[in-house]
Amino acid sequence: MKRILSILICTLILASCTNGNSNNEIESTEKTLEDQMKDAIVSYFGHRVETPEQAVETIEFNEENGKLKLTVTTLVFMDETLEEFKADILSSCVLLLQEIQLQDDVQELSLVVEVPYEKENGDVIDYGIYIIDFTQDNLSKINFEELDPRDLKKKADFYFEAPIY
Repeated sequence: MKRILSILICTLILASCTNGNSNNEIESTEKTLEDQMKDAIVSYFGHRVETPEQAVETIEFNEENGKLKLTVTTLVFMDETLEEFKADILSSCVLLLQEIQLQDDVQELSLVVEVPYEKENGDVIDYGIYIIDFTQDNLSKINFEELDPRDLKKKADFYFEAPIY
């Protein structure tokens, strides 16, 4: 009887230690680059759209050459000035760039910020108001703690700001 009880206790202890999972069943908790970028875009631009997920337009990463393309959608608020709009967008860009700076797999980045624009005929198009490109080499040299967001144009490999009226 003692032997059966000992076997039963050992079996219960072993079962609780393995918790029914083999090494093949354990899933990685690491997020993909795409998931990390989605979370960052939602975090930094999500306040500017109806639902935060709408800020994420496109996330494309080419693992072979390390090129990352992000397209972000934002809205212009009726009660903000043009300068307030630019300051908020560029500040959000800086926060996003800080996240990308930490990604060793990203060798080149193209960040596009778009706003929906209604044409005279009623059609709505995505209007690219900022296009900012960086190489990882250039991005890695930036001290974001000291960077004024208005100086992104001086730091970027390519910088385009569309006329906004």
